[in-house]
Amino acid sequence: MAIFQAALCAFIERTKVEVSEEQTRLREILQRTQKGRIRMMNILIVEDQWLLSSAVEEAVTSLGHEAIGTATTAKEAYDLAEGAEVAFVDVNLIDGATGPEIGRRLAAQGVTVIFMTGNPEQLGGGIEGTLGVIAKPMFDLELVETIQYATDHHAGRGGIAPQRFIAFQ
Repeated sequence: MAIFQAALCAFIERTKVEVSEEQTRLREILQRTQKGRIRMMNILIVEDQWLLSSAVEEAVTSLGHEAIGTATTAKEAYDLAEGAEVAFVDVNLIDGATGPEIGRRLAAQGVTVIFMTGNPEQLGGGIEGTLGVIAKPMFDLELVETIQYATDHHAGRGGIAPQRFIAFQ
C-alpha cells in the first residue's frame, strides 16, 4: 500500500470517533479502490511546481490510477496528452498563463479537465468543455476528493464535488 494511502487510512482510523462526511467519503473511495471497484484511469498532471506535482502523482497512484506524465509547459502537455482520460491543469506554467488553452484543447479531445490554481479568478466564468477549478493550496483530503470526482465524472458516475470546487457551466 502506498505511503499516501496508508497515511490517509491511518488518519481516518485515528479520527473514527467523530467521522465527518468528508472522512466517510474518503473511506468509501479508499475501500472501493482497494477492492478494485474503480477502473484505473490515465491521468495527466500539468503543474510546474515539483512539490505539488509530486503530491498529485502520489495521490493518483495511491488511488489506483496511472499518472501518465507531468508537464511543466504547454508543449510538454500536448506531447504527453495521448491516452489521457483526466487532466489536472495549473493555469500559470513555466511558459506563462497557458493552462486555459491546454485545458480547452484537452477537453476538446474528450479529456476530463480540472484546473488547480492559486488564482481561480484568472479563469473568469470558466473554460468551455472543462469541469471546473479548485483553489490551491489544497488539503490532502481535498486532493483525493478532487481526483475521485474527476474520475467519477469521466466514467459517467457523477460523483460528489469537493466543498471548495467551482464547477463551470
